[in-house]
Amino acid sequence: LQFTTDSLAAYYAYDENSRTFLVPCKFIPDSGIDPGIARMQIINEDHSDYNSIYTNRIWAGPPVINPNTDSSARALLPLNYFDSNNSEIQILDSNFDPTTIIGFPDTKISSNLMLKNDSLYCFSDAGNSERFLQKYNIETGDLTSAEFIGFSAAINSALLADIDKDSID
Repeated sequence: LQFTTDSLAAYYAYDENSRTFLVPCKFIPDSGIDPGIARMQIINEDHSDYNSIYTNRIWAGPPVINPNTDSSARALLPLNYFDSNNSEIQILDSNFDPTTIIGFPDTKISSNLMLKNDSLYCFSDAGNSERFLQKYNIETGDLTSAEFIGFSAAINSALLADIDKDSID
């Protein structure tokens, strides 16, 4: 397998528990690889392999590792559909096998994922100036969506911070 820095689609994620890197890769122009294919290279002491290939998907941001080792959700992958206005977050277990898909019909993920206390957040964009904050509880499976009304600027990155240090976001 060939791995070059120009094939990086987003920042990598590192799982300290399994000592594994998850590297989101994209197609390489003139390589013969379809542009609508997102790949994830898994690198650890035992192997380096593209164990996941997502057809008709592109990376919406970097993968996120869940620091809660008791959770069945170990890694979270944000993916936008290549040919439509849909997106999804793939949830992987500790073996990095898919367990759950969270679908967002008619919206594209427009920010990085943010994870805190088993709640996963991201912004999505419907393409017509409609912006949404998505919140998904990875333990219960509850999904909520809040629309940002009157907010027309593009959101490309987000940060979840406890700015007053009271442990409440």
